[in-house]
Parts: sequence; C-alpha cells; structure tokens
Amino acid sequence: MNAPQRIKSDSLVNGLAVTILGVLFLLERFEVLTVGHVFRTYWPLFLVFFGVCKLLEPGRISSALWLIGVGLWLQLVVLHVAGLTFRNTWPLLLVAAGGCMIVRAFMGRTPRHDEEEHHGS
Repeated sequence: MNAPQRIKSDSLVNGLAVTILGVLFLLERFEVLTVGHVFRTYWPLFLVFFGVCKLLEPGRISSALWLIGVGLWLQLVVLHVAGLTFRNTWPLLLVAAGGCMIVRAFMGRTPRHDEEEHHGS
C-alpha cells in the first residue's frame, strides 16, 4: 500500500488563487459581478497575499518579505497615497534590494544557499 502523499501548500494556495480569479472573471463575463475595477485597483494585494503564504514555508522569509514589501509599495502607488507615483518612488526598490543584500551579507547566507538547504531536506 502506498503512503499518503504530502500536499504542497504553495501549489495548493497558488491553484486556489488562480481558480478563484478565473471564477471571478467568468462571473464578470456573464455580467453577474463587476470585478474589473476592483482588480485594477487592488491587484498588488495578490503579491501581499502570496508573500504572506510564503511566510508559512520554512526558509522562505526573505522572498516572502520582498513580495509583501513590493506589493504594499505598488498598492500605495496605485492608490496614489500621499502623492506617490511610480515615477517618484521607483528608487525605493533599489534601496530595498540593496538593503536585502546588506542583510544577507551580515547573515552569511546567499539566496542559493537557502534554496539548496530547503530542497535538500
């Protein structure tokens, strides 16, 4: 008898998210819902959602925080909070990327090293 297979949480979450998006757009096509405006306004929250899901996976904290940070930045830009635009805030991505590199240097780990540990176990 075969042992039960372990469900991959990231594949499950991604599959559910894509299925839900498909259902929402299908309902919009049949004029049951109007989701286009909501999606155009709040799409960066999907990045935040996937980042939060990655926080639950061991060894994925840096990529999770990156997704959450970029998602929140994009949401602020899309909503034009405090006059933020892509044009006046894109250097923040460089600052964040550089900060991540500095933190990794002090931690003594590279992204590839983290992935090898995660996949090797």
